[in-house]
Amino acid sequence: MVNKLYFYCLALFVAPTFSAFGQTQPSQDENGYYLIESAEHLKWFRDQVNASEHEQVDTNGDGQINMDDDTVVRLNAKLTADIDLGGESWTPIGEYNNGEEPDEVRFGGYFDGQGHVIKGLNVQPIDGRQSYGLFGYVAWGVVKNLGIVGGTVTSKADDGQEYTGAISGMLSYGRIENCFSTATVSGTAEGSIGGLTGGMRKISSVSNSYNAGTVINPAGMAGGITGYIGSDASVYNCYNMGKVTGGAISGDDYSESTLRSGEEELPSIIDCYYLEGAGSGTLAKALSASDFVTTINEKLFTDPNNGEDFPWDGKANLAGDRLSVPTFDSSSVVEVPLDDDPTAMETIAKGESHIQAIDGRICITTSEPMKVRVVNIAGQTVRTVSLSDGYSEMTGLAEGVYIVVLEDGTCVKVLLR
Repeated sequence: MVNKLYFYCLALFVAPTFSAFGQTQPSQDENGYYLIESAEHLKWFRDQVNASEHEQVDTNGDGQINMDDDTVVRLNAKLTADIDLGGESWTPIGEYNNGEEPDEVRFGGYFDGQGHVIKGLNVQPIDGRQSYGLFGYVAWGVVKNLGIVGGTVTSKADDGQEYTGAISGMLSYGRIENCFSTATVSGTAEGSIGGLTGGMRKISSVSNSYNAGTVINPAGMAGGITGYIGSDASVYNCYNMGKVTGGAISGDDYSESTLRSGEEELPSIIDCYYLEGAGSGTLAKALSASDFVTTINEKLFTDPNNGEDFPWDGKANLAGDRLSVPTFDSSSVVEVPLDDDPTAMETIAKGESHIQAIDGRICITTSEPMKVRVVNIAGQTVRTVSLSDGYSEMTGLAEGVYIVVLEDGTCVKVLLR
């Protein structure tokens, strides 16, 4: 009887713990970090964050908890292996809802990828949601040393503007450090769409990171790193080499004026570069492929301190018409096909034959009166007019690539020569 009781108790001790959601609970290290080594562990962590009550923490740094401090969900995790989500529909960790409680879930913990990647991320539109990504909302939290390989993040506007990025939908008083993405991120005209984060509010930052995925927003704000950057936010030492239908680094800024690095009450974009043909920008600098390789190797892939915590493994390399960019594993690189022609960006939408470019003019035929908006590849609206039914022409636009957006939702890319 004693032996049976002993083995029964031992079985209870070693048996894995399951949450109410059915996933296996990961173990914790001595500092309380959950050690995530599988997709089931990651789902469990997501569900714990999304179901947890917010707690008030010392967010203003005065050493005390008072009414000036925000409430967040402060759970911490580390990846101990690469994770494959297998393309299963993913509900983001946390949720942004314009500050309205109790619908908002603010992730305020630390998520350290430890040089691992997440594959097979598949985020699709969810009714009532405004923020999309691996994380929906990071507030007072940190995501670092993480790669998103492949996958798709797709959003739709629901009760207002949506924020969409591979790492996070919205970043507020939070940080993204040493991260990269090759995911395809797309949204609607009402959205802010970024390669890494959809929007940045308050004192938030993205640093030492790059995007090599496609970012698509036919008529809204799109950027290789962030779709929207607000007052006091900053992007430092970041690089975009993915195709973007908008700004190369940021799609829009708080003041709607030209960004100037470090200027008071304006966002800062410092030491940021993009590959020619991968977007456009006024602060970030476009570089040819050879200059891009030299710069990114010097500024991002060289450890000035020779420290053990430096995550990147390898150097960027240019061979023929292919750019190879390192990740956290020397055996795994990101391959970027070179194309300096911005007209070669992916098709945004299949339009009808009644919109075409002829001899530097945009020619439009509609069956009813309709509003039309013309957007350049920097994501800026350059012309808005109301057309009568029948045939119309738009002239006076400079040579270049434009997106013509009709009121009925038709979007067509045209090239004016």
